[in-house]
Amino acid sequence: MMKQHFTYLSYNGTDDYAYLGCFSAQEPLAAQVLALLACRGMRFSYAVTGGRETPDSEALAERIANCRAAILFLSPESLESLSFRNTVNYLLSLRKPLFCIKTADFPLSHGLEMQLANIPVTVFSTPEDTAEQLLQSGILTQDIVGPCMLQKTDTHRKKRISAVMIAAFLVAFLACAAAAVAKKTSPATLLRDADGSSYLSISAYGDKGIDALADKSVQELDLSDGHFSSIDGIEKINIETVNVAGLPDKISLRPLLSVNGLQTVKIDQTQLIYARELYNAGLRVEIVR
Repeated sequence: MMKQHFTYLSYNGTDDYAYLGCFSAQEPLAAQVLALLACRGMRFSYAVTGGRETPDSEALAERIANCRAAILFLSPESLESLSFRNTVNYLLSLRKPLFCIKTADFPLSHGLEMQLANIPVTVFSTPEDTAEQLLQSGILTQDIVGPCMLQKTDTHRKKRISAVMIAAFLVAFLACAAAAVAKKTSPATLLRDADGSSYLSISAYGDKGIDALADKSVQELDLSDGHFSSIDGIEKINIETVNVAGLPDKISLRPLLSVNGLQTVKIDQTQLIYARELYNAGLRVEIVR
């Protein structure tokens, strides 16, 4: 069975989203970049060409036509693919905001270079640097931000938890392994511009994610199914809504009583023992699973 690199499901809803396209050989790179952006609450519909599963052309055309912006990973292999070149041409014909990422420093054909003359094109370096370039480019607007990207799951709870742990590990490996990989992957670096976010998931960052958000404001903070030893320090973050469903039973929710501006707490059935305290503190409690 071919390994699936994307840890998030391709968005297929009615809200605004960005499109991401890549060739099968570049799927691991594209998946890492998408995971970093999806963790910031951004919605993406994506397609992989050149693999065993060929995207339905009619459905793909519809998703491209309705996207707010597009990101394409360019490689010598992808540019030899007729279906991938058709995607490039279709996006250009629709005049969609487009950002291209070359997976290596290779020359474009003269024809494609002319087509992309007014399109930003960069060379991939690391997932973190590439994600940062996309955030700074202005192509990813607030219209595509919202809690709608879902991690891939299984029907059985045990398998679902394993899938979330694997997805969280992949993101945490990119975002938290500064000592082993690179300093730029620390949560403090990745979340430095998170202040004012309408939605933000830090499930993959663990305790360091909470520390990195001290003195910042987030409208909805998602900790669900995260790897936390505690949520101490969350009172230093200004939050309106927080999702703590799926946290280990040993984690106390009492620090939420001291969070400035908190209005709504989303919990699961195993956390009902805290419901009365939260209600008595004037908080709205939603049971989400």
